[in-house]
Amino acid sequence: ISTAIDMRGLFGLEKCDTDEKMAVVCRSDDSLISLLIDQIGDVIEADIDHFERAPDTVSSDIRKYIKGVHKLENNLMTVIDVKKIFNLLNQKVEAA
Repeated sequence: ISTAIDMRGLFGLEKCDTDEKMAVVCRSDDSLISLLIDQIGDVIEADIDHFERAPDTVSSDIRKYIKGVHKLENNLMTVIDVKKIFNLLNQKVEAA
């Protein structure tokens, strides 16, 4: 059992038309969270040295959770800073 975080809700995006969500389970030292997402693409290994800053078109509400972007052949892969998601969850638990 883990806490599930709807990434669309966290980013302030509109709800998706489909109820079919995928979950990515992430582990920190002492807890698990599930990130509910729309889709999963290819799994790749990316060197942090090749990350670039998120484009200015990305709102600051979203950008604070982005570690960077990685250029792929035909698009950009957004890299989420999972530690910031864990910190947010811990802050909410402590405030409750």
